[in-house]
Amino acid sequence: MIAITVHNKLGRLIAVMMWLIFHGMILSLLIAMIQVNVPLEGFVFPILLAVFWSIIANMILRSCPIVELTAEGITVRVLIKKQFYKWTDIKQAGILYRFGRGIWYNQMILLKGNGSCRRYQDKTFLLRNIGRVIPMEATPKIREFVISCYGHLDFDLSDGKEET
Repeated sequence: MIAITVHNKLGRLIAVMMWLIFHGMILSLLIAMIQVNVPLEGFVFPILLAVFWSIIANMILRSCPIVELTAEGITVRVLIKKQFYKWTDIKQAGILYRFGRGIWYNQMILLKGNGSCRRYQDKTFLLRNIGRVIPMEATPKIREFVISCYGHLDFDLSDGKEET
């Protein structure tokens, strides 16, 4: 059985380290506040900071899941829980040309069954489908594997190609 595992180790490491560092700072602040007898309402701000940084780390981890592609389907692990999707459960598959991290890059997108399909020159596709897409890098090996299991790509905008 052939399987391809795709994950962004750097993005996941940054999210976890950021969460640990900021929560360590907030914990130190809370300990200092307890030692100086700060009233209870003074604890609201550090707690809000902890919630804010947890949300940011969660968003980063969700944007770079660990994806395993097999002939049977796709296994996605965002935080701890794994989800399995059969290839028949994928509504659309394609490659988008995106700008991020200061460069243009190709990204393979698999749309889950509960997502809203991409239309001609659709600029809001990713915004409409937050949490409903499986993003991964679009290497030739991954592209060929997805085509062999899913079939022809629904859209291919790699390297800035025009839509047909």
